[in-house]
Amino acid sequence: ELTLRLELGGSVVSGTFIDSARAAINVEDRLVRVDTLEVWAAGLHIDAQGAVGLGTPRRGVLVFTAMSDSLGVLEPTFETWLGALEAGEPLPTGRARIVGRVEGALDRYHVTARLDDADLSRRDLYAAGLYASVSYASEDGAIRVETAADSLAINGFEFVDLVARAEGRVDSLSWLSRGVFGLYDAGSWMGWGTLRRDSARYEIAIDTLGLLLAGGPWFMDSATVVVDDSGMDLSRVTFDRPGGAGFVSVQGRFPFTGAGHLTGSIDALPVSDLWLLFQRDHETVAGELSGTFRLAGTAEAPTFRMDGNLADGVFGEFQPPYTRLVIEYGDQRLTGEAQLVRFGERIMDVDVDVPLDLAIAGARRRRLPGPIRIRAFADGVDLALLEATMPSVQEIGGTLDADFGITGTWEQPELTGRVSVHDGAATFPALGVRHERLNGELILSGDTIMVRELTLASDGGTAEIMGFVRLEKLSKPVLDLQVTATDFNAINVDEFLELTASANVALRGPLVGATLTGQSQATRGVLYFADLIRKDIVNLEDTLFAEFVDTLEVQRHGLGRSFQNRFLDSLFIDSVRIDMGTNMWLRSDEADVQLEGAVYLSHARGQYRLDGTLQAPRGRYRLQLGLMQGVGALREFRVTRGQVRYLGTPDLNADLDIDAEHTVSTVRAEELTVFVNIGGTLYEPSLTLTSDSRARLSETEILSYLLVGAPSVQAGTETTGFQNWLLWQQAFGAVSSQLEYALISDVGIPLDYIQIRPETGQTGGLAGAELALGKRFEVFGTTAFLRASPRFCQSNPQPLDIGASLEFRLTQRWLIAASVDPLRSCESLTQTLAQRYQFGLDVLWEKRY
Repeated sequence: ELTLRLELGGSVVSGTFIDSARAAINVEDRLVRVDTLEVWAAGLHIDAQGAVGLGTPRRGVLVFTAMSDSLGVLEPTFETWLGALEAGEPLPTGRARIVGRVEGALDRYHVTARLDDADLSRRDLYAAGLYASVSYASEDGAIRVETAADSLAINGFEFVDLVARAEGRVDSLSWLSRGVFGLYDAGSWMGWGTLRRDSARYEIAIDTLGLLLAGGPWFMDSATVVVDDSGMDLSRVTFDRPGGAGFVSVQGRFPFTGAGHLTGSIDALPVSDLWLLFQRDHETVAGELSGTFRLAGTAEAPTFRMDGNLADGVFGEFQPPYTRLVIEYGDQRLTGEAQLVRFGERIMDVDVDVPLDLAIAGARRRRLPGPIRIRAFADGVDLALLEATMPSVQEIGGTLDADFGITGTWEQPELTGRVSVHDGAATFPALGVRHERLNGELILSGDTIMVRELTLASDGGTAEIMGFVRLEKLSKPVLDLQVTATDFNAINVDEFLELTASANVALRGPLVGATLTGQSQATRGVLYFADLIRKDIVNLEDTLFAEFVDTLEVQRHGLGRSFQNRFLDSLFIDSVRIDMGTNMWLRSDEADVQLEGAVYLSHARGQYRLDGTLQAPRGRYRLQLGLMQGVGALREFRVTRGQVRYLGTPDLNADLDIDAEHTVSTVRAEELTVFVNIGGTLYEPSLTLTSDSRARLSETEILSYLLVGAPSVQAGTETTGFQNWLLWQQAFGAVSSQLEYALISDVGIPLDYIQIRPETGQTGGLAGAELALGKRFEVFGTTAFLRASPRFCQSNPQPLDIGASLEFRLTQRWLIAASVDPLRSCESLTQTLAQRYQFGLDVLWEKRY
């Protein structure tokens, strides 16, 4: 009899950090009994109990469970299967739960395990809804594996409804696989066969394999693929389209080492089917591919020839004429010719003759010494041909003329000729903008491409690019460009960001790792952010919003991956100053705040940073109030001052300090000003309500004043009348909000500020309304802001009340503000001028830190 008790503190096991572990194991009468076996780590818990025999006939049952809600702790295990992560790469994320059991003894056992509804994200691998079950019997080597996944994305390819099964012995398995091409959900596959393993040789027999693609089904005849250390042998692998033209056939040996010989041919292969297989937009392409392919020689010194053509091609708006491509490789030189022919005349011709080492194995460097020769000619070629290679750009238009050549060597190329673009245009769906009137000319000389007069327009604005691009070893561009933009529409995504900017920036350095410097001005635009309050009833104890900018909007509008490419990720932005123009707004359903000031944008090593303070001199904030089911009200606050101070942290967090006020007409015909302050940070904001009452009011009493003009519902308004008043107020607030948005965004009234403030009578109905209009203008070389606010009262026999204010900035720090505002509400009329108006004059000095 043997009893073992083990307790382990913080330790590292196989590269994984373990917080603690404990075990209580008893060995008696040829039976190993596990009373306790538990392992804890960050986000990981493993538990096992039961028994297993030391040898037959003693048998037992051991049950185990492993749970993890943070798979990063298991990264050393992932490295064993998938390779090590590079420095700086994020750890895997996801969750998993494995339940299993071991029955029998150590010399004869049966293992079953099940993985349920797991998620995994690692590098370019994303899986959701993973399921797997495994069963293995040591006595006869029988194994059964079944896996499924709701969705799987790997290296940019996406699949859904995946199922894979394997059953048999370890050296002889039958298999089945099926799934759906997930990106466009327009294709699927299903196949089955057998897999046999003999030492290092694998034989995959495919009994049936069918593909459902855009042009219809394809079926493969039974075939065998044999893989060993030196290569892969394919018996005649042929796909046919039943009842129609089209086939694909490949046979021979593809060498990993040594000699090989592989031939293939295609006939009438629809481009749409090929695009669907590569998960591209197949609905915008058409045409049929035909051609032959031959590979010979050895893996160290291969030769090959490809001869293909495209008929009746369509790529978006581009409809190429007859296209022919011929490529040959041998004796370490690659030669090729591509032709576009229209009505028997060549409109585009590209010839290539370059020294390369395309060895399948053993190549030390691909580019070899020796002369290179590249010649290209194009006459009025439709730029829409680029849509086939640029999936993030749509509706490309314009024409291309080119006549240039490249000679010399890889290290010292010699460029000659020119390339010009006429009336080009392109739509960028991820940005919501279309750029037009792209015209320019590129002059090639020596190792340099000179950019001459490259201009483009967007929504009335223009941009001009001038400078040079120097080619190092032909394929490493080094930029020296100056970009000047005027009122250029950079992005226009509904409910996310609209931005028109002017800029004068320089882009210098290698294409991968370039540096952007200069300054820009956001001349007009709207930054939409998440609503501050997401509930019908205000709870002043809750955090009102979790994020200033709703990142879900980025995902919903498809911006995430569209913005991610090698150039942008490597771009170094060196403190580019962004000045807010006269028409930049921060907007949500609840707030509309003007922004002033400047921030500095930086980007390095994948992290963006913002430094600086933005002022919020004016705007409005609507507080959503709720009292009972189905009854609520909006109260509009006028923003009087504020700032958003960015801290320069990589999470783009900022300090908030925004003040707004709202005047309440109480049931006693008095005026009470309620102040709201939005403080804290973007990620952890706070809301505070105060008032100008001499007596200190609690926030609950202030809310009551905002709702009914009294410190409690019983202070003068019956319940029925109160509900009626709330419903009218809510209806008027909703209508005025939509009307304001339509006047500014849709009608385009040339004002910087519009507010409609309805006033509800105590018994319901519209008692009156106040219209606030604002306009910024330049006078004597400085900035002024004029606001007029006429008030209309439905039952008021007195003349129309008009409030007004003028803000005039003397210097950067000194500001003068004068105002006159009516005191009364539509239901609390006064007669004399002194009683009806209040006057104000402020001289302000600002100090920004």
